[in-house]
This record gives sequence, structure tokens and C-alpha cells, in this order.
Amino acid sequence: MNKISKTLLVFLGIGILSVGLVAQTVSAGRYDGDIQSRVSQHLAAKKEFRNLHAATEDGIVTLTGTVGVYQQKVDAAKKVRKTEKVQGVRNLIVVSSNVPDAQLAAQLDRKLYFDRIGYDNRFNFVTVTVKDGVATVSGETRTDVGRDSALALVNNTPGVKDVVNDIKVSPVSNSHKFGRRDQLDVFTSD
Repeated sequence: MNKISKTLLVFLGIGILSVGLVAQTVSAGRYDGDIQSRVSQHLAAKKEFRNLHAATEDGIVTLTGTVGVYQQKVDAAKKVRKTEKVQGVRNLIVVSSNVPDAQLAAQLDRKLYFDRIGYDNRFNFVTVTVKDGVATVSGETRTDVGRDSALALVNNTPGVKDVVNDIKVSPVSNSHKFGRRDQLDVFTSD
């Protein structure tokens, strides 16, 4: 009898969990029409997104089509993700421009070399490699601004199909922190 009770209890638990999963799927799918119309309006509103198409299933939007630069692909996914009731985004957008890898790498190296001239860029060391249109950006920058600036340059370069960010931001030195604390101690001690 005890074995039958345990088996029945297990099946009851599985049944309760299954009902919860079905209810969650039904509730996400319930808004598909509304999500589809809102996403279509958002995409039609911007000129660079007019070649994109969206399909919605269970609250997940699948984006397809072509764009000119990688940043437009990223921006489209962000815009759709912010739409109310969207559970997720599958970004299958293709970047349409084609540039040979060697030419693209040389172009990106030149852009990164002159990035942020006069803004402490001498402390930044950023390199890029390109394979099949995928740009891998690596190195080290002094600040988040230097990293973000380098990534923005790469994201907006025609021919880049995807970006891998391997840039590290240098930590603030401890001597800088200690210097500030010593200065504060001078003002607070009597």
C-alpha cells in the first residue's frame, strides 16, 4: 500500500508541474498577435529596419532579413526585446555587406589606431582579427569609455557580420585609492 501511495504521489506531482508548464505556454502564446503587430509597427517606423521580418510564437520573436551594418542588427533585437510581453528574441538577421577579411582587418586597425585621439587613448591597446566577417576585438583599455568607443567603431563598420568582445578594462590602481583616503584623513582628523 505504501508503494502505491508513493507512485500515486509522484504522478500527481508530475501532473501539477505539467499543468503549470501548459498554462505558461498558453499565456505566452495568447499575446502573439498583439506582439506581432507591435513589432511590425516598430520595424516599419525606422528606415534601416524595413527589410526585416518578424514571426512570433509563444512570445518569442524571430527576426529575419538583411541590414547594412552589424549595429543595425543589434539595435533591431534591442528594440524588439523592449516590446511589451516579448519573452525572447531569436536574431537571424544577416548583415548584407561583404568585404574581404584582410581589407576589413586593415580598415578596422586604422580606425582603432586613431580612435579617441587626445582622450587618453595612449593607454589603450586594442587589436582586431577578422575571420569570415566576424571581428574579434581584444586588448586592454584604461576605461569603459575606451572599450565602448572601440566596439562602436567595429559595430558600425560595413562588412562586419558579428563582433566578439575580448577587451578587458584595467582596474583602478590601489595607490590612487590610498592617496584619496590619506587626503580625506587630513581633513577629518583633529
